[in-house]
Amino acid sequence: MHAATLLLFLTLGQFDNPACIDESPPLDLIHTRAERERQTMPYRPGAGRTAPSRHVQFGPHVSIQVNVDANGDNILDDAANEPSIAVDPTNPYRMAIGWRQFDTILSDFRQAGYGYSTDGGRHWTFPGVLEPGVPRSDPVFAVGPNGEFYWYSVRVTDLHCQLFRSLDQGQTWSFLSEAFNGDKPWMTADRTHGIGRGNLYVNISGRGFLQSTDSGGH
Repeated sequence: MHAATLLLFLTLGQFDNPACIDESPPLDLIHTRAERERQTMPYRPGAGRTAPSRHVQFGPHVSIQVNVDANGDNILDDAANEPSIAVDPTNPYRMAIGWRQFDTILSDFRQAGYGYSTDGGRHWTFPGVLEPGVPRSDPVFAVGPNGEFYWYSVRVTDLHCQLFRSLDQGQTWSFLSEAFNGDKPWMTADRTHGIGRGNLYVNISGRGFLQSTDSGGH
């Protein structure tokens, strides 16, 4: 595990998410994923210590820390990696981001941390984790044409891939559907005005391409 402070770099790219099918991956793939995602330590809470958050500037480019407490301060001795970010196409000031959250660098127990911004990334709110105590990995975000946010997450305990949706720009999330098991998925939502508008598309390593035509319900 590489402990790192999670920063938002305000030079943003597109990140993506899945579809649901009633099919199980081969056992060798499950075993391979289980070994990759294996965690050896139990959950340990953080120490609760804080310090001023970090803002780093390189010329005109500014990085702003997103995993901060309610006062906007850095949470000491936690760690985060594998971030994925999405921007509302109907209002680019609204953003949501997810990552693997380690409450302490003394344990490899990771949960699904997330944050949201309503002012274009200048300030962030970190409400906590998606499901406290549930180990998760491979977070992937996408956003639909009407500003609906999607979050694809792998539950480490059984390697099930699950899709969550937010209708308030990443502030709260609700379970949407059970999705296809697989490694390192990447998803995007169709925001064109064609016949596929609102569809979700996902590519899963070793398993190919899938789509959902009902905004992730199936």
